[in-house]
Amino acid sequence: MAERVNATSFGNGLLVQRLNMHTFVTLRRKLGAFSTIPDREFDALAERIGKPRVVESREELNLDHSWPHKAFLINDGWACTYKQLPSGARQIVDVAVPGDILGMRSLMLRNLDFAAAMITTSVVYEISSRAMFELLDIAPRLAAGFLWSSAREEALLVERLVGVGRKTALQRVVHFFLELQDRLSLVGKCSDGSFSCPLNQSQIADALGLTSVHLNRIVRELRQEGVVNLKDGCVEFLDLDKATEIAQYNAAYLDHVATARRGQTKLAQ
Repeated sequence: MAERVNATSFGNGLLVQRLNMHTFVTLRRKLGAFSTIPDREFDALAERIGKPRVVESREELNLDHSWPHKAFLINDGWACTYKQLPSGARQIVDVAVPGDILGMRSLMLRNLDFAAAMITTSVVYEISSRAMFELLDIAPRLAAGFLWSSAREEALLVERLVGVGRKTALQRVVHFFLELQDRLSLVGKCSDGSFSCPLNQSQIADALGLTSVHLNRIVRELRQEGVVNLKDGCVEFLDLDKATEIAQYNAAYLDHVATARRGQTKLAQ
């Protein structure tokens, strides 16, 4: 469960360094897959980011639909973004884990085209469009990291779309678990082939375009075949090689290994 944070306790000076050390651990780990980002650039973010907010499980993230919009850094906890149709039907578009940023595209687009809700109690930070534009000038490596994160989010959605259109339900489910494992491993939230997964079966089914009944049958089959076990909010891979084969999973699209060339890319200081 996310640690409650005193939203009035942060300011400049030494407290900015405290933000830098504690607030951005998951973000640092995630963006570390892209490049090494100097401490001073995280300090610049700490000086411009909004105050921490604790948002309870199942609570809607209160999005301001007026322009300009804000993005939201999920410091701790899980969330989901979704679209609500006029009929009342809902489609989960993506699941956010620690270190993810919701709504980067809304900083540029006038139409806020998604809603968001917390899956667990979460600590969230607001990033204004003004702050992001300032970071482009004063923190170029961090800004480039944010662009990488947005590109990676697009890659996730493309992979999800291909899965819905061309993969079997079994493949989609296994692929989803493998992808979550890799995303959580990147930010230090996965160990020994298992990870905590607060998503219920209805939410997983929604994200994958399945019915809850169908998903339940697949989960049971995966457990019986000794591939994956989903139980009591934990996903455990019993046979990782077999899971990878079933899902035809190739994690290259996640871009988790920073190349030497990219690591040496020179950005304006």
